Formats: sequence, structure tokens, C-alpha cells
Amino acid sequence: MVNINDRISAKVLKAFAKVNLYLQVCALKGNYHELVTLFQTISLYDELLMEPSLFPGIRFYSEPAIPWGPSNSLYHVCEDFERETHQRLSLRLTLKKRIPFGGGLGGGSADAAVLLRALGKMFEVPFRVIYKIACKVGSDVPFLLVGGTAVGLGRGEKLIFPGDLPAYKLEFHFSTTGISTARAYSLVDKGNYNERPEPQKVFELYRALKNSEYVKAASLSKNTFERAIRETEIMDQLKHLAGNDAIFNRLSGSGSTIFSLYKPGSNRGNFRFVNSDEVKRANDF
Repeated sequence: MVNINDRISAKVLKAFAKVNLYLQVCALKGNYHELVTLFQTISLYDELLMEPSLFPGIRFYSEPAIPWGPSNSLYHVCEDFERETHQRLSLRLTLKKRIPFGGGLGGGSADAAVLLRALGKMFEVPFRVIYKIACKVGSDVPFLLVGGTAVGLGRGEKLIFPGDLPAYKLEFHFSTTGISTARAYSLVDKGNYNERPEPQKVFELYRALKNSEYVKAASLSKNTFERAIRETEIMDQLKHLAGNDAIFNRLSGSGSTIFSLYKPGSNRGNFRFVNSDEVKRANDF
């Protein structure tokens, strides 16, 4: 068994959020919905301080306070990592949240992915094992292990990395109304909004953004959840933004955050796309 104290000193990890530039929710297959999506990591991130501990187990602290238990994605990573690798972890974890809860930006998944990637590096665990754990923890976690730009199929875990997009800019419109992922999917099913998968469209959108074809990109981007979610605040915000000068305005993931997408180099937007190399550099040991 490897002693973690021999492998690492204190390290601050950056857990980058994601947006969905395209998201089709399709039929339920087993316990999960089939998806077609275009993932993109962005410059909004949580910070996770990971330190070796002299005591066995996990000591967890967070700002704001988050319970340590089954509702916490970091808890699931530690449990599943110990089970798969037969290692006993001795860690102190301190999480500083910046990514809003229930916003469709993958905050919990980002935290899980950055910790899982770090544990894999420290213990020299093969990526196939880390990927297997990531799939157990959450549908967005496999993508967030790598970041950048990716097409997601299946329930989001089947990934194609066509090459990173340029540094488009984003402006976020945060809602006071949080939407749980489970509730959002139930609204799709209840309203029969499930779509037939059109993977060719997601690749068309990718090429349009890669080639700076902004009008075409606006016509291709979509999110099934926008048809299903009827929260007045969110719908009013989308309508209000319809006349702005963004390439498009889109609900991210299952909501409730809306983002406006602007051209690379625009003076609009406080955030930008983050490529896979930057994700790697930020979290290498």
C-alpha cells in the first residue's frame, strides 16, 4: 500500500465548470436518458485544497458548509476510489465553492473529477480505472477529467474530442431558482419532450464555432430543457436576452444558469472557454 504522505505536499486544484453548447435529451434507456451534447470547460472554477493527513480517513471542510456524506460528490469519489484500488486514503480536503449549486454548470462533477484525477496521478492508477470510477460518480465526470471541448453521447460518458475551440467569451445570468437535475429530467419525461438523437447536428455546431460561422452556430445550438422548464424567472430572462448582441443565449445543462456566448476577443463577458491543456497545467503535480 502506498503512503500518500510520501507522494504529495499540499496542492490547490482548480475544478473548472462546464457549459453545454448543445444538449439533446433523448429516450430513457435503463436508468438514464440518452444524450447528445457538446461540452466545454470554462474559466469559472472551484478550488480544492488537498493535503496529506496523519490520520486515516477524510477530513472535509468547505466554504460554504457542505455535508460530508452520500449527497457529496467528493465523498463518492473517495469511497469508490478506495473500493476499486484497495487503498486507504488519509486526506484533508478544503473546498472553496464558486460554481453555484443547481446551476447546470457541473460544479459537483467538476470537484469530483479534479480530485479523482489527482488521486489517479498520486497512486499511479491506470486511466481506465479512473474512468470507470468517474462513470459511477456522475455523467459529466468523465468529460471533466480531461476538459476542453468534447462531444458527449450515451449518457454523456461516451466522449469524442474533436479538438479544442477558440477562447469564446461568456456572460452568465444566474438565477435565484435552483433546479435539481432529477426534477429537470422528470419535466422532460412528463411533457414528452424527449427528442430523437441527431449527432450530426452537434458536429455541425462544432464546425461552425471552429470556423467562426456565428449565424449558423446560433441556428444549431439548442437545449431540450428550455422546452420543459417553465420557471417564470428563467423563461423571462431568456426572452429578455433575445435581442442582445450575443451569438446565442442558452440554458446550461439542466439549468438554472443562462449564458450568453460572445466572439473570441470580445470585450463582453467575464469568463472564457478553457482548453484541455490549461485544465492539465492547472492540476499537474
